[in-house]
Amino acid sequence: MTEALEADLRKILASQPVPIDVIDCQRNEEMSIIPVTKESICYIVAVILFNDAGQVLLVQEAKRQCYGMWYLPAGRLERNENFVDGAKREVKEEAGLECEVTSLISVLCIKATWMRFTFTGEITGGNLKTTAQADKESLQAQFYDLQDIYSRNVKLRATDIIPLLHQAEKYRGAASSVPLHPSLLPTIAPHSHVLQRPVIVAERAGDKRLYILASFTGAVHIPVIAVSLEEVSLLVSIFHILKKDLSNTPSWTVCGLLSVEHCGIVDSKHDGLCLTSLISYSVPADTELPKVNDSNFQWISLTDQDLVTEMHKRLSGYIVPLSLS
Repeated sequence: MTEALEADLRKILASQPVPIDVIDCQRNEEMSIIPVTKESICYIVAVILFNDAGQVLLVQEAKRQCYGMWYLPAGRLERNENFVDGAKREVKEEAGLECEVTSLISVLCIKATWMRFTFTGEITGGNLKTTAQADKESLQAQFYDLQDIYSRNVKLRATDIIPLLHQAEKYRGAASSVPLHPSLLPTIAPHSHVLQRPVIVAERAGDKRLYILASFTGAVHIPVIAVSLEEVSLLVSIFHILKKDLSNTPSWTVCGLLSVEHCGIVDSKHDGLCLTSLISYSVPADTELPKVNDSNFQWISLTDQDLVTEMHKRLSGYIVPLSLS
């Protein structure tokens, strides 16, 4: 049974799809509303690109409410589109450039129906959009020094991009030495609902072993939660399974994102996704692991030492940031 769970975990870390046969935590209303892109759910894609001089690409807004202000190439995912294709399209439409998307650098979930996926990548062609090419997408595109942006010398549409720029700058700077986190792109896999697959890991002080909460409903697997589109925060669904299954819940932390599965094809049938997050429990030395209330769940100790080593890296911060606000 440990071998099967470890095999799934290796696939997740390798950005390979892991089929979902059982949903462990759901209510009827969570399965009754189907996510439809641009109707019942909104996915935002944003892209941070640098030129050879280390300047970042910004576009000047054409929308009435933020006319003339600057922001990242960003926008809503379209129907029948995956995240990477959507990111490339936004860069082409708003900045006139072609790009290769190389990794996610941040995922923000404001609620179950609004999520922003921020990518970075490399410019591969095209021509920078000028004012002569202004349209409803943008007025123009330019490269700016990061310090000018940080010192507020550029009139931004919103300052929420500044932490993203810091993250992208660190990721870019670390690329030639020790990577900030692994390169991570969404895995193409169809889902009809919004799902969370939390990899819940217990770390006991002084114990090098890692324990993962596993579901034994059907074949042993990492627990899967169906998220209600009415949920105000994706943290609620994680808290629900933790409260339901564990009696004494010590301090726990959302460490980051291990994988994203999404398809976007065919329209309104596969507009859901599965977020696999890493949740860390801190357990004091010489203390029992949290008692499991539900007999369908139990802690499993990982036996593959290479996998344990890789998971320790992710737990220490080698992971794409995930914000479940």
